[in-house]
Amino acid sequence: MPMTYLGGMFYSIEILPQFWQDASKFNPIYYMVDSFRLGFLGVGTSDFWTSMSILLIIIIVLAMVSVYLLKKGVNIKT
Repeated sequence: MPMTYLGGMFYSIEILPQFWQDASKFNPIYYMVDSFRLGFLGVGTSDFWTSMSILLIIIIVLAMVSVYLLKKGVNIKT
């Protein structure tokens, strides 16, 4: 839930103090919201291709972690 508030969904992150702006840049929700805002309104704070590449990297990393955990199989009861 806190990541939603730092994602810039309800406001632009440019009004936040510098520390929270930097923290929002590590939030994948920020890039999703910014891409939707760019698509619907034509206004965005980051480049579209930068947002898409960061989201793709996050998806790949999380998929690799998921596959690793499934192959490891710790605490999976059959």
